[in-house]
Amino acid sequence: MNITIVGAGYVGLVSGACFAELGHSVRIIEADRQKVDRVNGNQVGMFEPGLVGLLAKNLQDNRLMATLFDPALVQSSEVIFLCVGTSGTSVDGRDDLSTNYLANACDEIAGALEGHEGDPVTIVVKSTVPPGTTRNIVMSSFSEMDFVSVAMNPEFLREGMAIEDFMNPDRIVIGADDKAASRILEKLYASLDAPIIVTTPETAELVKLATNSFLACAISFSNEMANIAEATANVEAADLFAGLHLDKRFEGPDGRRAAITAYLKPSSGYGGSCLPKDTLGFSDYAGAIGLESVLLTSISTVNQGRAGHIVELLQRSCPDLQSTDIAVLGLAFKAGTDDLRHSPSLKLLEQLAPRGGRVRAYDPNIQDVDTATSIEIEVMMSVDQCLQGARAVLILTSEPSFKTIDWGVSGIAEGAIIYDPWSVVGNAHGYEVIRLGNGPRI
Repeated sequence: MNITIVGAGYVGLVSGACFAELGHSVRIIEADRQKVDRVNGNQVGMFEPGLVGLLAKNLQDNRLMATLFDPALVQSSEVIFLCVGTSGTSVDGRDDLSTNYLANACDEIAGALEGHEGDPVTIVVKSTVPPGTTRNIVMSSFSEMDFVSVAMNPEFLREGMAIEDFMNPDRIVIGADDKAASRILEKLYASLDAPIIVTTPETAELVKLATNSFLACAISFSNEMANIAEATANVEAADLFAGLHLDKRFEGPDGRRAAITAYLKPSSGYGGSCLPKDTLGFSDYAGAIGLESVLLTSISTVNQGRAGHIVELLQRSCPDLQSTDIAVLGLAFKAGTDDLRHSPSLKLLEQLAPRGGRVRAYDPNIQDVDTATSIEIEVMMSVDQCLQGARAVLILTSEPSFKTIDWGVSGIAEGAIIYDPWSVVGNAHGYEVIRLGNGPRI
């Protein structure tokens, strides 16, 4: 099929490369000429395992290219995926779900399709949007064009695992009133082995928001439990969460432990471009339809308190914090990515900055954080440089390479304390390791 993808961001670029790999002809429309040039030059501008190779292969085979908006290209498209950003800023300064870019994209495409006399066109919403957006904005934009059908097809791509998630999805959700649209999408995904759910656009929109909110809930629940455990004498967090994980109700149908247990553990909290925005946006939507969503609001509240909590733990064991050399391992919002958006690490460092301390940081996927935070952070090029002489070490992501550090020869100061919210430290060679969720000994 001839596929056009509007937006060369994370979702658009990954989806475009994967659709091309499945044998389709893909054109990515992007308003930013620099992004267009980068894509056509096989420069992805992000860390995503496998994406550079996949992009290079399909660029070379002429199944994929990026371009500025081209009405003729729109006219020749069989399927147009809308993968534009949906992040806006609310009146209180936080991110929320915005449909402005989506509405603008629809206006531009509708203008290009005026007088279309070719084959039917299917417009597909990939962006995460509040329920009702597909019907009220997208369908409305094309209501006078009987050759256009509209569907909602949410993405479920994890950063660092995006290509695997696209090619081996848990499920494919198609929200469409028009059977022609659902048939086109079923045909498009026919080569992928996954159950397909065909439902209404509103249900499809809710599936995405509910999924992300549930994952955020699991993380905030775990951190709330860790807070309670820390205030309870003689509690071992590892045993507490092992007891949760071994419950057979967390097993999948094949008897294996369900993947959700990966989210049931203490941590420095969630971040990234999706979970914070989608959870808050979902809460806002509930309020807009007259519901008070106590749970959704609490999920965000618990998460927002994680950085301050960990800084307080650090302050307790390092009273002379202002003169302490601190090594921070992990800057991205999670392991396996270079994405700094809403990074728990940066939020923690912003709260740590007023208390002093000399901070060095290392992340294997990040070399610069100047555009992500207002505080000064010295980013080191190796873990050895970062750890040298540190009296306190904060491990803020579950980066696999951190699990292999030999602390006995790491170069950290004698008597240094290791803060391990993600429980990645094995043998600490006599150094004190502070993990979340362990209560006081009495």
